[in-house]
Amino acid sequence: MKTLIAHVALMLVLLCNARAELPDTAWTVNTYPYPVNYVNFTSDSKYVISSGGYHSTIYEASTGKSLRVFDGTIYTDSLNLPIENRFLPSISGNSISVIELETGKQKFLDCNSYLQSGIAKSWAFGNNNQFLFGSFVRQDTFLVLIWDVNTWQIIDNYNGIYGAMKVAASNDGQFLAIGMYSTNPDKDYQTYLYKIKEKKLIAQFTGIKSQINCLQFSMDNKMLAIGAMDGTVKLWNLQELTLINTIKLDDLVQSISFSNDIKYMILGSGSVFDLFRLKIYNIQKNTIGYSYNLDYITKKIGINDRSDIPWALSINSKNENIVAGGAVGIYYLNAKWEPTSIQDDNLNFFQIKTYPNPISASITIEYVIPYPNVTLLEIFDINGNKIKEIIHNFENEGKHIVNWDISQISSGIYICRLTSGNKAASINISIIK
Repeated sequence: MKTLIAHVALMLVLLCNARAELPDTAWTVNTYPYPVNYVNFTSDSKYVISSGGYHSTIYEASTGKSLRVFDGTIYTDSLNLPIENRFLPSISGNSISVIELETGKQKFLDCNSYLQSGIAKSWAFGNNNQFLFGSFVRQDTFLVLIWDVNTWQIIDNYNGIYGAMKVAASNDGQFLAIGMYSTNPDKDYQTYLYKIKEKKLIAQFTGIKSQINCLQFSMDNKMLAIGAMDGTVKLWNLQELTLINTIKLDDLVQSISFSNDIKYMILGSGSVFDLFRLKIYNIQKNTIGYSYNLDYITKKIGINDRSDIPWALSINSKNENIVAGGAVGIYYLNAKWEPTSIQDDNLNFFQIKTYPNPISASITIEYVIPYPNVTLLEIFDINGNKIKEIIHNFENEGKHIVNWDISQISSGIYICRLTSGNKAASINISIIK
């Protein structure tokens, strides 16, 4: 009897583990050569909306089946989808247009009364999708226009802000965050936080040393996450206007999304020379857990040593699935908020670190390889130009330490890339002089 109970218990454990070990990817859509710049679940999580490559598409979330494609043509037939956020904005040159998802009709918004010249940069919904915020760069200044989605009339604007590049609005319509650009290498890249109703600047968040790539409010509007080119993520408490945590990743941060229970963040990060990943961050524990490698589509199209760039992220209302939009496609993923028993051997294949970081005079690079192989250690600038080849020879397994003289190197962000056999890893280096 005890043996039978033990076998039943073992089977239950195995069944529970098997259920937990769902594959990372449920379905994908290859959009190559067009990127996917925007993805989002509808409010009922039944559909996924994507945009990029001169058209927008609605997919059935459970299967990935394409239901409707919008290519800018005016449609008159009804889509009959229960979509709470009814409109999908689109940016082209100096204009912002919106597609009404139920009818397919496209409307170009009035920008000319405020904008004689300039480039549209980003958009965001706020106040429970009642307002649309559009940001524009005009010469050396920045303009934010606010439209009422019921009338599409401009109801307000933020004008003349120097160097602003990114914009995000909280769901409840309280806050507007504007990520700033800095031309001074000694000055932080700041994020301005405004109270929308009072049009009042209430905080200037600092501590970012490189270009701000993404801004994201939590679903409860109590936190703001700021992601930067050098791999820094700052998480701010909006009630107390205090810093909660600083997360330092090895590579640039391209996208951020909060889980709906506000327990986790998904961080889309990587390097132009390495694998991009989605990393699960536990907010309470301040730890990085599970990691997704977005390489399924790149392998199918023959790019075997690269993974996709996670430009956009969204999580469904039950926190069960994640959708990511990349440079070559869409990835519909099973959510894995904590590490499982199956580990990705690529995650721990290398150990690579640099110190000090940031640096001003010389740098020590320390790395570990698991078995003997031909090893290549290179330095690239942020644009992909090779600056230095430090190591290129056969090396034994174990820890290795090398020094890099940076006396002739300018200030900036650089990428240290380590390759051994068919595996690779990289880390960002910040040089400040």
